[in-house]
Amino acid sequence: MSFFSRLFAPGKPPPPSRPPKTILHPDYWCEIPAGEVQLGLTLEQKKILWGYARDADGYAVRPQSERAMMDAVIAKLERGEELSAADRELMLLSDYSYVPERIVFVPRFYIARFPITWTQMIDYGDHHKAVEEIPGTLETPRYRERLFRRPQIINRRVYAFQYAEAWNFCRSFDARFPSADEWEKAARGTDGRLYPWGNEWDETRGFFYSDQPLPSNIIESEITAIDAFPGGASPYGVMAMAGGLPEIVTVPPDTRNSTQFEPGNGETLWLKQKGCHARESSYEYACLDHVVALPGRGDWVSLRPVLDTWPRQQWRGVEVTP
Repeated sequence: MSFFSRLFAPGKPPPPSRPPKTILHPDYWCEIPAGEVQLGLTLEQKKILWGYARDADGYAVRPQSERAMMDAVIAKLERGEELSAADRELMLLSDYSYVPERIVFVPRFYIARFPITWTQMIDYGDHHKAVEEIPGTLETPRYRERLFRRPQIINRRVYAFQYAEAWNFCRSFDARFPSADEWEKAARGTDGRLYPWGNEWDETRGFFYSDQPLPSNIIESEITAIDAFPGGASPYGVMAMAGGLPEIVTVPPDTRNSTQFEPGNGETLWLKQKGCHARESSYEYACLDHVVALPGRGDWVSLRPVLDTWPRQQWRGVEVTP
């Protein structure tokens, strides 16, 4: 066939476009296998964090007498002694000082790779779509909208939930909130690392504090996009578990500083948060605030659903072991 005949010959019909992956596609979930895991903080990890806290509290520029007092506080912590009120005033010691190391068995579960986004919740709440019809996080086109006086990627921004709203969303497809142990295992893996990516603090792996300098591959308008920092993935591939909105987790009844929540049908849950909002942190304390073994804090919370089993009606062809 000549060049011109090939040029003007009827072309093959375009391949059929694949349907977009929904929020229930397996690409948007991570399997966390059953097994024992180290949770909490070891003494060596606490020593690292106490050193960070000492430096953040201006140890290098304080008078020698105050530096000696700060060293004495850390020595008390290493010996497991109680701190006085004066000790606590001297150094800003967060909950990481008292998080015990423990080994627990966590059954297998499946956790959402990304938290629920603004667009997904609009599809569910305003457009009344069934969860099975909601597109996955990366299936919607990126578009910018001026928000808080600057353009941002609005459709991949994490949605801020109220507890009842989050619970109703989960129950609509037999999901639930993760437990604090499940969340921590999904974020840290099984080697007890401080951060999802390892033990060394690296602020290029997420948006951790206000006015944070951005890495060269992230433009300013994308800092709130949930997929903006792929380097922050956990060992299991779960994204944005450090840097972003705090996330809802369940804890044992009457856990200190937990919130009692009654979703209905006589059920009672005790809820806390994991993670820290960027506006709650700063350059000096970000390496402490985003340790994933710690309780979270912040006024807004996000949702990362958990499933106990693969939904077979959605994930045909996926191998499911008993």
